[in-house]
Amino acid sequence: MTTSNHWTDCIRAFLHDPPDKSLSVKDHEGRTLANLAVALAIPEDQARHQAQKEADWLASACERLPLPKGTLWQDNKPLPDTQQRFNRIPADELQRCSSIDGSNPQPCATQHVRSQALKATDIIADIRKRHPNERAAAYALWRLLPEELPELCQLPGDTRLRDHSIIDHADAATAACAALRESQQADLLVFSLGPVQSFISQGRSLRDLWTGSYLLSWLTFQGMIPILEAIGPWAITSPGLRGNALCDWWLGQKEQGVVVDDNGSPLAPKNTSDLHYAGIPNSFTALVPREQAADLSQACQQAVQRAWRSMCLSVQSSLRKAWGEDGWDSQWQEQCDRVWDCRCLHVPFIQVNSSIGIIEETERLHSLYQRLVGEVPQAVVDAGHLAECLGSDAPGYVSAKGQGLWTMANELAQRVLEADKRARRVPSHEAMDDHREKCALMDGFSVMGPSGDTRTNHDWWKGADEKLRRLAKGDRPLARLRSSERLSAPGLVKRFAFDYFFRAVCGRMEFRDTRQAAMADWVHRLNKHEPKAWKQFEAKVARINDACEDDDIDPWTAYELLDPSRRDAGWWRGWSPTDHRNMLNELDQLLHKAKEHHLPEPRPYYAVLVADGDHMGKYLRGEEGPSFAQAYHPWMSDFLGSKGARDDLLQRVRPQGMAAQLAFSAALNRFTSGAAQHIQSHQGTCVYAGGDDVLAILPVATCLYAAAELARVFQREVGGTLTAGIAIVHSSDDLRSAISTARKAESYAKACGRDGLALTIARRSGDVTTAYCPWRFRGTEDSDNTRNLAHDWQEMARILAGQSPRWIHHLLNEQEVLRKMPLEAVWARARHLLLHGQEGELRKKAELDHGLAFPKLLDHFQEIWADSSIGMKSRDGFVQRAKTQNSEEAHAWLVDQFLVWCEHAAWLARFHDKSVREPATESAS
Repeated sequence: MTTSNHWTDCIRAFLHDPPDKSLSVKDHEGRTLANLAVALAIPEDQARHQAQKEADWLASACERLPLPKGTLWQDNKPLPDTQQRFNRIPADELQRCSSIDGSNPQPCATQHVRSQALKATDIIADIRKRHPNERAAAYALWRLLPEELPELCQLPGDTRLRDHSIIDHADAATAACAALRESQQADLLVFSLGPVQSFISQGRSLRDLWTGSYLLSWLTFQGMIPILEAIGPWAITSPGLRGNALCDWWLGQKEQGVVVDDNGSPLAPKNTSDLHYAGIPNSFTALVPREQAADLSQACQQAVQRAWRSMCLSVQSSLRKAWGEDGWDSQWQEQCDRVWDCRCLHVPFIQVNSSIGIIEETERLHSLYQRLVGEVPQAVVDAGHLAECLGSDAPGYVSAKGQGLWTMANELAQRVLEADKRARRVPSHEAMDDHREKCALMDGFSVMGPSGDTRTNHDWWKGADEKLRRLAKGDRPLARLRSSERLSAPGLVKRFAFDYFFRAVCGRMEFRDTRQAAMADWVHRLNKHEPKAWKQFEAKVARINDACEDDDIDPWTAYELLDPSRRDAGWWRGWSPTDHRNMLNELDQLLHKAKEHHLPEPRPYYAVLVADGDHMGKYLRGEEGPSFAQAYHPWMSDFLGSKGARDDLLQRVRPQGMAAQLAFSAALNRFTSGAAQHIQSHQGTCVYAGGDDVLAILPVATCLYAAAELARVFQREVGGTLTAGIAIVHSSDDLRSAISTARKAESYAKACGRDGLALTIARRSGDVTTAYCPWRFRGTEDSDNTRNLAHDWQEMARILAGQSPRWIHHLLNEQEVLRKMPLEAVWARARHLLLHGQEGELRKKAELDHGLAFPKLLDHFQEIWADSSIGMKSRDGFVQRAKTQNSEEAHAWLVDQFLVWCEHAAWLARFHDKSVREPATESAS
């Protein structure tokens, strides 16, 4: 395992370059010595011997594209600066691409960045002063320095490259140093935990959905802890952990050197709600020393098993206090051991000759890749051609055969993991003489309770929830067991894990049900106008529930009374006829106040949103992403062109380097860390946000605004494109079916060309319609591009609020005729029917025909759907409209899409205020 000097070496590697190196490369070594002196608490003359040059060389060999020597020589003399301008790029010309697609490079040496550079050494000294322990100091510098100097740490790691920052290079160097420090051999460790979709979707409430997602994130993070403790968080190359809520919680909980903030308090997530959502995907990759790889692989799996068993034991022990120990849990451990499929393995990465610091196993890796996968990736071949163009001008630690090492090693590791997953073990079946029924949440397991005949088991479960509530007394658990529910051991853990385990980590948390999620935005708008009315109504409902004699009946909630279909059923919930009548009168008064403020009738529909990035795997494999020309500084591209590199070669996709992947992981981490806050700002609940995936529950009135915001944030933080699916369903529908509908909508959007949103409305009547719209952001250079087609779709619904829906019924009745008419005629007919239906002052203002109104949206629709890259649905599936662009089928499909757009807008209008008001305010980015 690691020696006493491990953490010191990691500090040396992390600070081997100053954060402001690219501002002045010529004299950066002096600033490195000053930073090392304060970070290691040693005199500056001793720091000269502590500089970790090997880490820089190794990271460069693993991460960078072909580059020339720092100084080019000829006839034993350095060439003049005019002939090596590409190596002398001034600070004012520095550029950085913050997105994975290499678009929109920006100048980065601003005045604010220069002012941060003046404070860098003092900030490093302050962090070290708060962390006298070397281990804690290494953790703290990695976590806090980029936060204290955010713009400075985003400067390019090399002035000639634009695809990663100086902090990404520092992370790569630290990971390489930690992995190669002793034996000069490193392996790639890959971890995966499953099942994912089936485990998450097996839930009957939002609480079950949240717990399933959180369990996966929690257990995956527990699998990382052996690596975090032995090597450090820099060893995890994917996903990004810096700023992750669970990682911050762990760093603040350390027994050996707690990381503290600038106030001296243990590090914790900035927002307590950040710990309330799952933010880590179910897999990770790490760079580890070869001599520790086998032990760490086993330790990761054992850590997951210990964490899961600890959770199960905590729930079991708490339930035993209520249910006794009379054998109801006889198969508890057996069932819990059959839930997870945990895989962790390691593959050889590199072996380094420390005397000269170059990669010696590149040919072996090329040969292995060709044997197991096939041809070496084209991006790797292209990088080799660029390296050959440099010839004698290439530095010693980068060779033509060394390019793409990281890309091939990652691909091999993932392939081996996938092959290992296919060799699944078959779990043993439960006893054949067991007559218990299947679990209501996880149908692969039998329910707990006494074995034997079904009646005995049913009788035992009848009083199960009552015993739990009697045990809890005043502090009753938030989770409940419905009278008809029978659960297995894993099902009980999923239902009660928050009450009996996660509450110690997350603190107290309110869980919405689907009806509350549906009414959340309506109540939020009511509170803006009548801040006391809703609280008083809730308090009255609570008082009647407390007075009910039958405590075994599920109490009414104020949100449930808002559902028109449920209001008249209150008497059988334990309420007296008088209480029921009085509360209906109170409800009428509340709805009357809402009507005075032009609020719509509350409707029990909510939206399920699922989203993920497009082609993220291809970006990681180097099949998509920035070209060489986008990754290089323009001056460097010009130099390569002068050395014989063809333009078509420079325009090809570059291979993924180690630092570039770290930048990619950090960008995804920033996106998912902010996703929950954006969803909450739209009165939604973020269930899961990890990697490039998001799952959320939202009110209908804000779901398209939230989706548009997520797409904008993804484009800003990550680059590339995002595809989303939204299903609007009734709150009484099965949650599992709702999630399945949302995933089908997402698949529909992907089949239509990705980079957009598919909206499915599943009405209570059984009618289901789906429409696709691409994002297509627009705006001026001064705008933040928050508006897109999905945003305008919701705005159209807002403007239609209060209008009669007769216009859309007439339009749909004419669908067969409209399908044969030119698009201009279809839009003219839609506008005529809509404007003809306007009434009163709104018709005089003609808002629907001005500003953000109908015609502009129609014009935008025409512009978007002229793009032949968007797919269309035919009888035989999805085909590209480019193949049938002029056919009657393509035209009819386009008209159908437009009519569904209009139908959806008219239906969504029911959830918006019935007054003319300003457009909805975007949440802060």
